Amino acid sequence: MKYSRDQILLGKYKVISFLGEGGMGSTYLVYDETKKERVALKILNLKDQKSIESFKKEFFLLSKFRHPNLVSVIDYGQIDSSIPYYTMEYVEGINIFDYFLKVDPFDFEVNFFYKLCSQILLALDYIHNKNVVHGDIKAENILIHHKPGEKPIPKILDFGLSQSSFAEHKEGLTGSIGYVSPEKIRGEIIDGRSDLYSVGIVFYEILTGRILYQGNDTLSILKKHLFEEIHTIESRFPVSEEFIKVILRLLRKNIFDRYQRAFNAANDISILYGEQLKDEFDFTKDFYFISGTFTGRDNELNSLIELTESSKNNIAVIKGDYGSGKSRLLKEFKIRTQLSGYTFVDIKINENEVKPFAPVYSLVNELKGLLTQDFIQSHSGLLDLFDINNDNKIQLHSNFDEIGFIFNIIDLINNASLNKKIILSFDDVHLADSRTIEFLEYLIRSISIDKKDNILLVISYQIDCADRIDSLSSQIKDNSLQIELKGIDKESIRKYIESSLSIKEIPDRIIDKIYDETSGNFLFVEEILKTLFEEQIIYFESGKFKINADFDINKIPITIIDAFKSRINKYSDEEKECLYKL
Repeated sequence: MKYSRDQILLGKYKVISFLGEGGMGSTYLVYDETKKERVALKILNLKDQKSIESFKKEFFLLSKFRHPNLVSVIDYGQIDSSIPYYTMEYVEGINIFDYFLKVDPFDFEVNFFYKLCSQILLALDYIHNKNVVHGDIKAENILIHHKPGEKPIPKILDFGLSQSSFAEHKEGLTGSIGYVSPEKIRGEIIDGRSDLYSVGIVFYEILTGRILYQGNDTLSILKKHLFEEIHTIESRFPVSEEFIKVILRLLRKNIFDRYQRAFNAANDISILYGEQLKDEFDFTKDFYFISGTFTGRDNELNSLIELTESSKNNIAVIKGDYGSGKSRLLKEFKIRTQLSGYTFVDIKINENEVKPFAPVYSLVNELKGLLTQDFIQSHSGLLDLFDINNDNKIQLHSNFDEIGFIFNIIDLINNASLNKKIILSFDDVHLADSRTIEFLEYLIRSISIDKKDNILLVISYQIDCADRIDSLSSQIKDNSLQIELKGIDKESIRKYIESSLSIKEIPDRIIDKIYDETSGNFLFVEEILKTLFEEQIIYFESGKFKINADFDINKIPITIIDAFKSRINKYSDEEKECLYKL
């Protein structure tokens, strides 16, 4: 089924255009009224269980990645209760082959091209460090994203065929025939070096303007992948012989003759454009520090998931210090429940929001697609206030029936949950205005009294700001699941660092010191890690993070304040001045 321009999906996605169709799904450019931004919406066309599980796996995997050259995902759900979809950032641009096909050789910027290739390889190195193989690297899956006033950057997408490194592949030959590696054809266990072969073909085709291997049938093309070595490249662009050698090495049939790491290839290319790879890596290193595995909160997550499966409580409260991981826990809960078929509405409270009932506005637009036709017809006046084609129309005046309005919104929530369980999440309610607090009080009262099995309300707040929501917290003290986030333990810190930086055998004295100075606060752990990197106690070499075995324990900042100060001292005078103004 294809959707037409201006069609509204789920009450909040307005179709702008059709972007394309792949083996599993179709992608549309839509406007998300709730988030006020354009996003790409990918719909699964196949309905068999194997395809659905693969589609879910792709979303789950992408939700764990945080890298500027990888597309990021936003939401997962179903259209008409049967068609799986997920939304992701909209990458405005064209695929890398078509991008350079339009470039005249006389206008070719060789250093810009080298830099793009390094960025692609570094993104692959990032996912390979996470023990993931993309499995379908090809020109169509690398887009050149160009924002006005900024240099174009590559974005890798479509992880539908990804798998764990060194995992046995039991599903036959997968991937695009023109880019499949020899070891994949032979049915061998593969790792990141298979992606390097594929990206080598992408670079080859950009330089030559033609497909690497052609044939009358699939078998003839596969034989060329297995046996036809490439020794020379006739480039239409003025690249160096050294760059040609990099591509030829990526294209070696023997996996051991190729680069063993994407980083090593990126490093060789970076030398060609006169910059150390460290300069390029400095742009992406922070994404490693904040992309560790979800850890230390399994009990809390399981408690929340249990609420979705029982009627013991319909309200959960998550509280903790600044940086304790409240939003991190909510995000993981959202991912798990969306993949299980629940509708998850996440509202992030913004203290700078000036519109009356702004969180309610977001809430209604998230739920409009679940309303019955009877409710839509009988509440047309209410829904007109939240029309997708208009801004927030709610105007407070002397005759505005605020309580009546709140009860109407609660009726709307009840109607949306008639046939499907919905989870309403309000993050950082300590920042909410008085009207939002009042709305939540009435909603909590309704859920508590009526025992709505199809509604689960989750709120979070900063524990040292609890006095701002005294009336709310006292109302739910005895009839809700109370989760107070303490600092994570030493083993969780170790697991987080190992998954972030792929460092094994971290000395106990580093873990002990980090724990002592952060008390297991997630945000503070991340800041300490960044400082240890700047102090070269943790360093990056040959594509890997390493720990200086001879480090002086006294060089580690004594407190988290010292960590922040140490980082600020690295800034220029102009940057410091901006910070002081903030």
